[in-house]
Amino acid sequence: GLRAAANPGRTSDAGPRARSPAVDSIRHRIEKIKWLVRDQAGSPKGLAGECRTPTRHDRHMNREERIVWARRKAAEKAPERARKQAEEEAERSARIASMGHAHANQASYELAVDKSIPWMRPVSTPHEWSIAVEAARAVSIEAARLRQTITYGELRVATYEATGMKVGHNQFAELAMSVNRPSDGCLLSSIIVTVDSGEPGAGFLPFARRQGFDQPVATMQRHVFEHFGSDE
Repeated sequence: GLRAAANPGRTSDAGPRARSPAVDSIRHRIEKIKWLVRDQAGSPKGLAGECRTPTRHDRHMNREERIVWARRKAAEKAPERARKQAEEEAERSARIASMGHAHANQASYELAVDKSIPWMRPVSTPHEWSIAVEAARAVSIEAARLRQTITYGELRVATYEATGMKVGHNQFAELAMSVNRPSDGCLLSSIIVTVDSGEPGAGFLPFARRQGFDQPVATMQRHVFEHFGSDE
């Protein structure tokens, strides 16, 4: 005991000597200042300039500092993430638009009877529904570029792959109407047909008239093919 008191730098049998709270406070402030300097430079970097991930000392950042850092990192990754999403959507749309009505409707039936897959609805799952609408529009445009019609089967497969959820039978008409855009100058949904009749669903013509389109279905479909397939 007397030796330990005479040599404060050594440890006693009871274990290492506790650090002074003042020393811990100074270390805390030094690490925080280092972090803020690195953060303002653009990204978390070590003293030698190499990129690193946040360390245990970074937990001392306050909430506002963490939000600023997280937003900056998200903004840096956004272009690459958008590019990958666009590539995935293009690949999915091309594959599904080319799979054929029979194959698509068999896959749609298997999705419909699979009880492990949750149902999607515009009101109860609005985020997934908005993703589904864009997926349905993308695959419909791909079919139009190929100058062919598309069925509800292809829409169900495309929306399932995009969201992991399935569209209910009662929501197909609403989904089909949602793929249209005023800037198209035509009704993209005219090429979405039922597998039995090869024609749009019963609600399509009343909807088309309300939008100011009073031509025969074949004429509206031709306009769609010309608009989206004009670069072919």
